[in-house]
Amino acid sequence: MKSKLFLAVSLFAITNINAQLSEINEDFSGFSQQNFPQNGWTSNRTYPYAYLIPGQYAQSYSLFDAANPTYIITPEIVSPDGTKKIKFDAQVSAGSGGSGTIQVGLLTSATDMSTFQSISTIETLQATATSYTFDVPASSGKYIAFKFQPSTVHAALQVDNVVYGTNLAVNDSAFGSNNAKFAVSQDNNSLIFATQTVFTNAKVYNSAGQIATEGKVINNSFDIARLKTGVYFIVIENKDGQSVKSKFIKK
Repeated sequence: MKSKLFLAVSLFAITNINAQLSEINEDFSGFSQQNFPQNGWTSNRTYPYAYLIPGQYAQSYSLFDAANPTYIITPEIVSPDGTKKIKFDAQVSAGSGGSGTIQVGLLTSATDMSTFQSISTIETLQATATSYTFDVPASSGKYIAFKFQPSTVHAALQVDNVVYGTNLAVNDSAFGSNNAKFAVSQDNNSLIFATQTVFTNAKVYNSAGQIATEGKVINNSFDIARLKTGVYFIVIENKDGQSVKSKFIKK
């Protein structure tokens, strides 16, 4: 079996062992499946009310229910300190049967929508993408949630290019995807890094955002023997403490 090479798809800063993110830069290009949860992202509703267009964007769909909102929820973040902003693109999806609104807020629990605290105005979505930016206040909230409220049945509404951080103009860093090339070994028990960058640590997450394994990168190799078959996401740290996220398939 030939090794497959995977490239990093987006940058994250990981601050503790609970995989809390201090920044988010998500264009959904690394999402290969339709359903939530995936890559740490979740929703309060299942398909077809909330789902992903793999590699493109996240979407809500009202079907025959125009009364109840759908929430699309980020991975867990470090509780905001009031210094950051959230930026994203949103619109009515092509072929939608109607329009709707979007509102951004914070949740203290990803499974309890009653904890939703709005941090934005309610915005009516249009047929073309609009970019929105809002301040994120200091809060005990642990998740950013996009609340979609359809105006009619069969309304399809989408969000994309979600950036959360202190400097929204910077989407890349000196430690980028070209520094994080790696391959799965032929025996499927190791990740082999094909780069001159010195990696020190790695954390692997399953599709629900839970830590599957973590440890040291030794001689450009990381042990994945304990993992079951599936798609995983890895956060790799170099000797300077910079992190980059990518994905791989354990067969």
